[in-house]
Amino acid sequence: LGIVFALSYIVFSSSSESVETSLVQLDALTNKPLQGFVEGCLDKSAREGLILLGAQGGVFDTEFIEQFQQIPYFEYNRTVYYVEGETIMPSEKEMEQQLSRYIENDLPACFSEFEFFQQQGVMVEKGALSVTTSIGNEKVVVHARYPLTVTSETSVMSLDTFQVIIPVRLGDIIDAAEEVLDW
Repeated sequence: LGIVFALSYIVFSSSSESVETSLVQLDALTNKPLQGFVEGCLDKSAREGLILLGAQGGVFDTEFIEQFQQIPYFEYNRTVYYVEGETIMPSEKEMEQQLSRYIENDLPACFSEFEFFQQQGVMVEKGALSVTTSIGNEKVVVHARYPLTVTSETSVMSLDTFQVIIPVRLGDIIDAAEEVLDW
């Protein structure tokens, strides 16, 4: 009877350890891939936005573009910064705001892929998305506040903030363009 009890204790204690270990692994697996997934979407959207921002001369807003369509050479998809003696280049702050809006509008398409996590038994409840962008001389930093509640069979956790850093010298490029216009 003592041997049966000892074997039962060993089997029970080792199985409870494996249950605890698997719960911890599940939590880690749920959190890290989801964090990486959201930051991957953020990175992809930010890079696409930066390419478009560069191609359009720092402008996303169609209202800004429409006011200059009567300018010669604009039909060749070039943004003009100097018209009739006036500098009209968007400021760095305006570019940051436009890029943030672009990312906020672009991200939901990527987030539809949360279905992958749902197929794995992980439910993801989404809050309101807010993006801020900071253009530096050596990099562009994109912060996203996106409250997520992640529920699996064993746990509930929250993720809230995400960040990506894109190594691009956009601030230096903007400074150089401003110097040329001031010259």
